[in-house]
Order: sequence, then C-alpha cells, then structure tokens
Amino acid sequence: MRRRDFSLAIAGAASMGLAVRARASAQSPDEDDYDTGVLDLVLAELAEIEGERIDAVGRSEIPATDRSSIRVNGTDAGLRAPALTAELRAAMAARNYWRLAPEQRPAPRWAPINRAPDYQHLTGFTLSSTRFELSGETLRLLAQRNSFHINDRRPVLLFGLRGCKIASGADAAPWARAHELEVIDPTHLDCRCVVGVLRKSDGMIALFRSSTVPAVASIYKALTGEGWGAGLLPTGLYAYRVGPMSGGVPARRGALLIAGQYCVLRTTDDLVFDAFSDGDVWSAGYGNHIHPGGSVARPDSAGGQVIPGGFRSARSFSAIGAWADFRRAAGLVGEDGLPVAADESASFQYMLLTGHEAAIADHYRGRAFFENGYVRLRPGSSGQAVRELQQRLFAEYSGIEGARVDGDFGMLTAFAVLLHKKDTEGEFTSPIVPR
Repeated sequence: MRRRDFSLAIAGAASMGLAVRARASAQSPDEDDYDTGVLDLVLAELAEIEGERIDAVGRSEIPATDRSSIRVNGTDAGLRAPALTAELRAAMAARNYWRLAPEQRPAPRWAPINRAPDYQHLTGFTLSSTRFELSGETLRLLAQRNSFHINDRRPVLLFGLRGCKIASGADAAPWARAHELEVIDPTHLDCRCVVGVLRKSDGMIALFRSSTVPAVASIYKALTGEGWGAGLLPTGLYAYRVGPMSGGVPARRGALLIAGQYCVLRTTDDLVFDAFSDGDVWSAGYGNHIHPGGSVARPDSAGGQVIPGGFRSARSFSAIGAWADFRRAAGLVGEDGLPVAADESASFQYMLLTGHEAAIADHYRGRAFFENGYVRLRPGSSGQAVRELQQRLFAEYSGIEGARVDGDFGMLTAFAVLLHKKDTEGEFTSPIVPR
C-alpha cells in the first residue's frame, strides 16, 4: 500500500451557516428539493475553503512548500482545495445519485469493524445480544471511560449513537429513564443512528431516529470535488453553539453549529469511508452541524448530525417533523415557542459514540473485562491522561505547528495520534487510543 496524503487545511475550521432548503413536508420530500438541499450542503463547505492551501503529511507528487504547517520527518506536501468554479458547480448539480438507474448506482458500504475508524478499537469486545438498555447511568459511564468532562453550562447533554435503533422500530421515544435499543450497522442510505437528549437533573432521556454519517447523495456529489464537501465526523465529544442555520434568516435561529477545530475522514474515490483505503484521507472538518434534513428514509447530510424534519417555509419560525420535537427537548426554543437567540459561547456538548459501545457498557459494566479493557482517549477527551499523551506525541512529532500540551484532545492531537498509528500500525487508522 502506498503511503497516502494526510491533510490539514491552513484556514481555521470556522463554523458556517448551512444552506438547507426548507420543505413543506419532511415525510415526502420533492426529488428536486431534496437534491437541491444536498447540493447546498456540499457546496457550503467548498465555498468556505475554495482555493485554500491544504497541507499534507506523507508521500505526495506535489512538492513541499514553505506554507506547510505540518512538518514530520521532512515529508511535507501541499494540496489545494478545488476552486468553486461554474463548471464544478454545474458538474455537482448534474450528479444526482437517486436519478441513476438502480443497476447503475454504485453501492455504498460500511467498512467492516476491523477497518472502520470508530469500531476498530472494539474488535476485542463481542456481544451475545445486539439489544441493550440505555440509561443516564450508561451515558455517564461512557463519558467517564472516555475522559469526557461533562460541564454544567446547559441542563441537557446531547448525544448520538452511530449504528443503533430504537428496539421497537419507532422513529422517536419520549422522555423515560431507560430505553431499549438495538445495535445495527450504519449506512449512508437511511437513518440508522440515534440522537438523544439526556436531562441532567433527573436522568430522563428522549430519543430520535437520525443520521450521524454523510448521506450517499452527498458523498456521490462530493466525489466530483475529490471528496471535499462531505466528511465523516469521528466519535468524540464536541462543543456546539446556537446560531442560524442558513444565511442569517431570522426564522432559522435555533440550530446547533459546531465550534472549534476538529478532524474528519474523507473518501475521494468511492462511497466507502475506510481508513485503510488509498483514496481516503483525514483532514480538517467544516460545517458538521446538528440540523434538520430530509426524512428517515432519505436524510440529506454531508456529514452533519441530521434529525428528520425542517421548517414550514423559508421564513417560517415553525419547525416540523422530529426536528421540532428535538428542538423542544434540547431547549432550542423558549417558552413562547420561538427559537432561542444566537449564542457564541458554544455551551452545548454533544457526545458521539457508537451503539456497539453503549451495548458493551450495558452488558459488561462492573466486570473486569470491561473495567480494564475499555478506557479510551479520543477527540474531546481531557485531563492528565491527555496531557501525558500530548507530551509523548508532540515530542516525537515536533514539527506539528501550533501544537500545545494543554490536556485537551483537539484536532492537532488527533493528527499526532494518526501519525503515530501510521508509524506503528502501517496506516492512519483512527484518532482513538487506549488510555
């Protein structure tokens, strides 16, 4: 396997407004409206980074430049994000996955557990049953075992479980102390994840069927731009702020915009996110927000965390579908029913893990197999263990510009972990390491 590029955008991963087209009905979206929404999401990232210099670590045919912000063993290389030309816009607009004849559609696949970055570290844990009970206790245990510091700035913790469904088959579950869930394989075709709200005061949980992975239509369009426009957000703990989701339109207040810098996995040549593939690359992420989009059968995400639903019209204050219920549960609307005002403080926390991990915690809690075997550091971890990890890795990879030993597992720490994985395991496998 050739040594592949490992990318970091120079420009900061600033949050941007999403361009999700409003729909009168979230349950039966018009095909043209759906494709327009998908196109808008993909173009939103490209508009943010077009023409920017992209730095890479690893062998590349592109010569090194003085603008490189990562220097590891003198193997710098430079890449550039594609310019958002009229030709590229037109090519993406014409590239509609769902208008292909069924026999012509390339099949999206989820990488097997030993190759998927969010699952590879779980290969030693087997499940006797795919069903499990999710409670506030389980969520707090998972946070503790991943060194996630849950603050008290908001009365709720938002969470996502990738590859999971409500066991009854329902699309939502109301407030309860515990819910029965089932582990399933994620897919880029429909909603096969769960996003939930944990109320900290009493441990009550509300659940919503959702998608935490890019939709196949977005991935297919993004391939036109070498993968830019769609990225898979790795599991971790992320900060979000309240803000407008589209161009500052007042009616769109009350969405959640991701804050800070973070990494994502991109696929440049097929519809599979596989960290072992020559065509996949880790890079800075952009715009992986929590927002409404499409239906349970056809979400329109380019990498954001999507709850089915939307707004009644482009300027309506009224949300529809599961998105409306999620906003109320999360506290994104006030007592008057109107969206809360924008807040730059990034005070919401979102804990993204896998259904597989939640099942392990439920099945094996208290057993030595779990207590000794499941302790992890990943994006969003913090504390002394992260500080010690940073001291080791930043000394070994001293050329990572801007790296600081601060005890917070951010984007540059993730890059250092991935570089170490490349050296020790032969590939940029995952930003998750044992603690």
